[in-house]
Amino acid sequence: MKNEELKIQQNEFDKKHIDQKIKESELEDKRKSFVKEFSLEKLKNMPIGKYAIQTGKKSSRESFCDKLQNDLSGLGSIKMGSLQKFGVYFGGNRRVDKERKYRYSAVWGTNLEDSYKKLRKSIIDLISAGERNDKEFIKSSKISNMFKGKILHAYYPDRYLNIFSETHLNHYLRTLGIEDPKVKNIIDKRELLLNFKNNNATMKKWSVNKFATFLYSQIKPPTGIRRNRSSTVINNSDQIDEKPSFVDFKLEIPPTGSGKGRKKRKKTNYIEKQLENEKLGEMGEKAVIKAEKEFLKNKDRADLSDKVEQVSLKDDSLGYDVLSFDLKGNKKFIEVKSTKEKAKAGNTSFIVSDNQIETSKKKTNFFLYIVFEADKKGSKIFKIENPFSQSDDRFIKRAISYRVTINLK
Repeated sequence: MKNEELKIQQNEFDKKHIDQKIKESELEDKRKSFVKEFSLEKLKNMPIGKYAIQTGKKSSRESFCDKLQNDLSGLGSIKMGSLQKFGVYFGGNRRVDKERKYRYSAVWGTNLEDSYKKLRKSIIDLISAGERNDKEFIKSSKISNMFKGKILHAYYPDRYLNIFSETHLNHYLRTLGIEDPKVKNIIDKRELLLNFKNNNATMKKWSVNKFATFLYSQIKPPTGIRRNRSSTVINNSDQIDEKPSFVDFKLEIPPTGSGKGRKKRKKTNYIEKQLENEKLGEMGEKAVIKAEKEFLKNKDRADLSDKVEQVSLKDDSLGYDVLSFDLKGNKKFIEVKSTKEKAKAGNTSFIVSDNQIETSKKKTNFFLYIVFEADKKGSKIFKIENPFSQSDDRFIKRAISYRVTINLK
């Protein structure tokens, strides 16, 4: 995201956020009350009944887990996923039996009493580590990432970011242009995003919660993912089960004037449209990566499959998005165009840059891949080899903008 676009988003958000200050104040009062009720000293002797969520019981609404999840939901949602994220909870288990009783995750031990003691101590140690900013200890904690993140933000709201989905973190880092492939751990990704906030002239004055709210309301979460700050991802493009596949069409000259009538124009949010296109393009490129790797593996060229690369992440000025290989080991330069349209006969259109056309003319193994239904599982990919290498009536190119240069003295 360019600085100019970010400033526009910040200004729009600041205007909208004025009415939220009262709600933020009320939420901060709840957070302080929670921290006071569950201080380190009180946590040391906290009984299991005061800790665990008890499904269906009103008394559990006063528990540590329930208050953290529900009373402080405005500081980021952790409602998605099973109750096992808490380590210990009270309720039935449909997979095992329906008896309502205290249950515990095997990661904490082999019996309930020992498991709860270890879990309780781990929470106390985590809060202490959060105070001294001991990142290595925080990373090594066996507490689930979502639960861990919410605890840290609740006790230290100015130090730890309240975005608990790693997919969301990746999306915002990428959109803001600060993604670092060397940063792998979710704790480090939160810190990277928070450092961006604190080094921005406008956002460094914001609270951490206001910054997170800005990301979710202005930039929006990734396409196809439910809008909350949980660690459970729904319809995430990184987790597509159905493999993308190639389709074959015959290219013909488009009939003149066969397009639909011009629709009535309405005011466009260009920043939002750009972000939407970027998300769709990212999905399409990932589908192509997956399809190319799978193709090469099936042809016993796993050595080449491992070299397939999404080069657009490193440099978007190359004139192509994906570097792949043919079965002889020659490089394939693939420009990816993504659409939500279904793969069917008829006209389709897309935007290409001068750089992409010039690159296609210079590269002998240049391909255009059109990814249909890029936002869904099992997307379809149509391959076109050397599409702009020569004059071809099957490709109608229209100038839709001009670069104007003037000389001022």
